[in-house]
This record gives sequence, structure tokens and C-alpha cells, in this order.
Amino acid sequence: ILTSNLEVDSQDESGRTPLFYAARNGYGVVVQQLIEKGADVNAQIEHGGNPLYEASSNCCQDIVALLLEKGANINAQGGYHGNALQAASRNGYHDIVVLL
Repeated sequence: ILTSNLEVDSQDESGRTPLFYAARNGYGVVVQQLIEKGADVNAQIEHGGNPLYEASSNCCQDIVALLLEKGANINAQGGYHGNALQAASRNGYHDIVVLL
């Protein structure tokens, strides 16, 4: 996607975008590059979930900070466990809780 003409916000069968997966898996450089190419930092999948929620759920503090800097909605619901703050709190990620 980064080196092709594919749509940066293309979705898989579940509605997840490349930014969703990069944030979930801690690929900070890829997250930055996708955002630079215009990826929607607030892309929401149908049954909950968004890049900020995924980064918060997986202790990716640098990605959380970047997404917030780029305008991610801190109050967006992210799935079965509420928003990004609730996910970080539930998992005991104190530094992310403070950041949020």
C-alpha cells in the first residue's frame, strides 16, 4: 500500500484498514507513513474498534501519542470494552492512561 497506488484506507472483509493493523501490532513507522499518505486516524470498524483503541489495548504508547497528535478521537468507542482509556486502564497500562 505504501509503495503502490492502492487506497490507503482500503478495508478487509471485517472493515479493518491498514492503519488499524499497524496500530494494533505496534508498527510505529508504518503508522506514521500511512498517516502521511492520508489514512483516516478515526476509521471505525462496524463492530467497534479503531486505531487508537487498538494501540491503547496493546501498550503501544508511541503510537497512541502519534494518533492523538494527528487528531484521533479520544472518546471514540473501540469495541466491547469501551474507549481507548478504558482499554488501557483494564490492561494496567498506566503510562497510556496518563497520556489519554
